[in-house]
Order: sequence, then structure tokens, then C-alpha cells
Amino acid sequence: MVGKAVSRRLSNPSSELNPTSGPTCRGDLAALVRGHDWSKTPLGPIDQWPSSLEIPVETMLRSGMPMALAWGPADVMLYNDAWRPLLGGSHPAALGGPAGDVLESIWPGTGGLPQQVRSNGEAISEKGLGLDGHPPGTLRKSWFDLTLNPLPAADGTIAGVLLVATDCSARMRLDEFRLRARNTLAVIRSIASRSADTCPAPEEYASHLLGRIDAIGRVQAMAMIDSASGIDLATLVADELLACAAHEGGQVTIDGPPLRLHVQPAETLALALHELATNAVKFGALAATEGHIWITWQRRPGNGVDRLALEWRETTGTVLEPGTGWRGFGTEVLEKTLPYQLDATVERVDDPSGLCWRIELPLTQRIAF
Repeated sequence: MVGKAVSRRLSNPSSELNPTSGPTCRGDLAALVRGHDWSKTPLGPIDQWPSSLEIPVETMLRSGMPMALAWGPADVMLYNDAWRPLLGGSHPAALGGPAGDVLESIWPGTGGLPQQVRSNGEAISEKGLGLDGHPPGTLRKSWFDLTLNPLPAADGTIAGVLLVATDCSARMRLDEFRLRARNTLAVIRSIASRSADTCPAPEEYASHLLGRIDAIGRVQAMAMIDSASGIDLATLVADELLACAAHEGGQVTIDGPPLRLHVQPAETLALALHELATNAVKFGALAATEGHIWITWQRRPGNGVDRLALEWRETTGTVLEPGTGWRGFGTEVLEKTLPYQLDATVERVDDPSGLCWRIELPLTQRIAF
């Protein structure tokens, strides 16, 4: 039906106006386009749209790929059913709105692209644009390649811009996995080297090295489920203590608000928690029947960036490392690695009731969600 209508219009160039009342295809967005009051927009009433607009609208609405159209000097936006999930809560208000504003709300920094295509008449491609919470209702992150294609009018000017979004999440996750694998191997090499420096006995070296690699492995296991959603801090803390056979509700109390970390910072923090838990088993609260550990944290407002304030407190009178003046791998992780990699401030407090470590770090976009 639509083919015959288009054919009639093309065979009669003097008849530019579309005699129909909107797109003929099915779908939620097609129905919304037909029912929208376009007379209140720069496009004018739908029954007066030229075929140069009606044809790309029909094509877009029939496509299974996420597509949108920015039409006219005002870049009035139309989109199809596949594009709708990208909009989140801005649907259906985005229909008929300024395309630049809509794009900016999805991917900050892209709002000027339609006008740029209109000005230079050339297509633009943006690769790997991230979108949090996609699919909607999830904590996942997806990535898209966005292509903006100029649609010329009969007089050679640019009448509109066709936007096509291609899901490239599989490629981006593979790239992320490769980068994470390289970073993890670098961490393991460093751990192996420093463990050798601080563990003179081969048996002790093997035990410490495997424990530290396992701590990294637990974070990687969580990341494999969904790295884009981050690593839950409470789960991270619980897993490190569980690896030492310490269960929450027994000798352990864990308390803090929900917080999700990026994978690499989570690995660094997991290594620090592993060292604290291991030393608690050997020399601290978990070595005593009446011992107890509290791991608590807060998210505090900072100077433009929130900060994580985490406290590890043990109710024994022992110290973290045995021997006066002895500096082990765990102390180095806490006092050097955390400040260097996470810009953390670390404080150790010994008092008659036990040991306390206080860790504070900025929750920048690189570290937390």
C-alpha cells in the first residue's frame, strides 16, 4: 500500500504534498506519530507533510534498528520503537522536541551534532557512546555507535538528519576485558615480586601469593557477571572475610550504604581487605574466641566529590603486624598502594581495646558509580 502511494507521488513531481494522514505502518511510535498534534511544531499538520519528509519517516518507523530523524532547521525529532528505550523517562515528551536537546540528554556532548551535519553536509560517526541503565530497569551499561546521515532536499540543501544507533556493547566489553586482563596481570606480577621480598620461606611465600591472587580472582568473578554495573562494596567486604571462614553475624559486623565500585579500584581495595582479614586470622580478632571485627563505611559529601570513609575495627589488643618495626606486604598495600592508586588517606590507630584502620578516598567517576 505504502509502495503504491509513494510511487504515485514520485511519478507526479508537481504533487509534493502527502495525501495520507501519516505513516501507514504498525507500531507504538507509528500510532503516536499519527496522533501527535504536529500543527504546533515547525513541521506543520501531518496531512501537509511533503513526501521528502513522509518517506524517511515511514522508512525509519519500519526499521528494527534504533533510528531517529531530526527534520528542518529546528531539528524536530521523530524516532522509532527501537530508539524508544534509549530515551528513558524522556519518552514520549521527546517526540516533536529539539533533537539536539534529546541527544544531549542521552549522551552528553552530542547535542550539537545534528546542526554540525546540517552545516557541513557530511555524515558524522561517534563510536562507543556509553548508556547507563540500559536495558531500562537494569543496572547494566550498554554502548552504541551513533551515525548521523544528511538527508538532502531537492534543491541540494540539507532537509534533515537521519540518526542510526548500533549496539556495540559486545565489542566494548571485549575491549574492556582485554584491558582488565592486562591490568590484572600487571597487579599479579607486582604481588608476586613484593610477596617474595616479604616472605623468606618458600611455603609462606606460596601461601601468601595464592591468597592474594584469590582476592583478585574474586573481584574478577564478580566482574564477569556484569562489570558495567560495578562491584558492590558490601559483597566485596563479605567475600574477603568469608574466604577466611568469617561470617557476618558471627564475629563480623558489616554495615554501610549501597556503593558500587569500578573493577580496578575494587581489586585494590579487595587486596587491602584481604591483608586485614588474613592478619586478623593470624594475630587479631579472628584468632581470639571473643574477638570481633566491625567494617563500616559512610558516603560523605566532599568538595565537589563525595568521599568514602571506611573503618576496620578489631576488639583485641593486638597489632596488625607482629614484631616491633616489622613492615609487611599488608602494611605496604594500606599505606602506599591505596594512597597511590586511589588517592586515599589511611590512618592506623592502636589502643587498648584493639586495632583500627581508617581509610578515606574520593569517589570520583574513575573509582565509583
